[in-house]
Amino acid sequence: MDEATIEAYNSQAKRYDEETRDFWEQFPRVIIDKFTEELGTAKILDIDCGPCGDAVIFRDLGLEVVCLDASRKMVEMARDKGFEAFEADLLSLPFHDAAIMAFGPTPLSSTSQKKRSTKH
Repeated sequence: MDEATIEAYNSQAKRYDEETRDFWEQFPRVIIDKFTEELGTAKILDIDCGPCGDAVIFRDLGLEVVCLDASRKMVEMARDKGFEAFEADLLSLPFHDAAIMAFGPTPLSSTSQKKRSTKH
């Protein structure tokens, strides 16, 4: 992600958190339940975590969530919510091989970084 885009996310992080909160409160529970059924107790990597609306849901269900975002402000928000969070280039994940059990929907879902970082 280029610096101008990252800075735009940094400057709008709080507003984005406020404006997307309702989305996660109204997200269809059936989708969340199906996703979590398939994971069991897997560790989840929330790539491009933003303000962590989905991460909060998964944590509340007892799953371990690690957050990653290119925006420093989004990472700070994730940490403020109690998550282990990393500021990183989304195309170069800061994890050792087979460190993560599951990925959410992301354009990176078929990249070599996913294959390298996941157990399955």
